[in-house]
Amino acid sequence: MQKTEDNQRESPEVKTQDTGTSNDGESGSEQVQVVVDSHHDLIGETEQEAMEIATALHREIQEGKVEVESVGRQIIVRLKEQGTFDSGSADLQPEFKPVLEIIHKTLAETEGTYRIEGHTDDRPIHTARFRSNWDLSSTRAVSVAHALFDDEKLHQKHFVVSGLADTRPLDGNDTSEGRARNRRVEVVIDQGNVEPKKRAPEIADSGPEPTESLPLPVPSNSFELRPDELF
Repeated sequence: MQKTEDNQRESPEVKTQDTGTSNDGESGSEQVQVVVDSHHDLIGETEQEAMEIATALHREIQEGKVEVESVGRQIIVRLKEQGTFDSGSADLQPEFKPVLEIIHKTLAETEGTYRIEGHTDDRPIHTARFRSNWDLSSTRAVSVAHALFDDEKLHQKHFVVSGLADTRPLDGNDTSEGRARNRRVEVVIDQGNVEPKKRAPEIADSGPEPTESLPLPVPSNSFELRPDELF
């Protein structure tokens, strides 16, 4: 995985960027702190789901075909050109279709809206099929989207598909390695409008319970699981 320089926590399989709120000056109110805490909780939930997606795609990540990254409340599944498309083509390679089946399954289990974005390097293309990198990036994004659509959890109405040509590079285009990194399709899961997961209400200690109250049963096999115990 590539390293970022600031505010990042990395696992072997997924990198995260902390986009949490900073607090400059005096706090002023407990309500502000509640909002900040809730924001961090939501980002934590997104990071956890990114880890689960990275676990499902562990082999493909190790083979260098896929990257998984979380940025704020977005999860980015980055499909590299090598292994996905032939150079200058928008036809999915047959051996990559099982990878898309895994991605389809993980998307169906992950709440959010989905953006499929095609990207290229800055080398011009002009063929009978593609007039420019805009055509190529858009058609590649559509090819991936059609492989993910279904009529149930991943209906087309939940997707936005776009081609961005060479306008959003990850790396410089002055080396072959940089250009290869820029040629990609990104599946972006946006959880900005996803409600926080329901948590069990906290019970305040208000002294002895009334005699008519019965204690709540506690399951004998209950336990707590920390995020760092998942891997």
